[in-house]
Amino acid sequence: MVVEIGSGLLDKALALIAEEGYATFTLARLASHAGVPLADVYRAFPARTAVMTELGARIDAAMEAGAPSGTEGTARDRIFDLVMTRLELLAPYKNALLVFARELPRVPQDAIGAARGLDHASRRVLTMAGLDAGGVRGQMRVQSLTAIYARVLKRWIDDDDPGLAPTMALLDRWLRRAENLTPNFWG
Repeated sequence: MVVEIGSGLLDKALALIAEEGYATFTLARLASHAGVPLADVYRAFPARTAVMTELGARIDAAMEAGAPSGTEGTARDRIFDLVMTRLELLAPYKNALLVFARELPRVPQDAIGAARGLDHASRRVLTMAGLDAGGVRGQMRVQSLTAIYARVLKRWIDDDDPGLAPTMALLDRWLRRAENLTPNFWG
């Protein structure tokens, strides 16, 4: 028997979260829903938080595959473009992310994993934008971008404008604020 593992199982997990909720989502329920042995589900996702980790890895790979080379424009502009690209790549999973965001307070044990995911995404964006994410200054950038990204994600989840104008305005405003507090913060 050929078992559908990887992205097919990830898609089924995200669809199940969107349909039935995250707080009640279990790997056993995913195995039943997908029609695969639980052992195969555990190989793909050792814990339910691994579903969102795998989604992040999928988005990272897509971003890296389509990322422009070079460091054209300002650092803030590159960060803006990369965050918006990330949101565009997340769009097909918006329903699952909406459920995840709304139900995460009901599963605080998973909040640490979610925070790590945002931190990782911010680190990747900064690195792809050509900025150092190491050392004290780099860590300040990561923490700042993580806070900005968390705010922007909340806005994006509820943004029904096809052009995402409210999301883009919020992202631009917060990136500028960080830069205004510390000139050349992003560059």
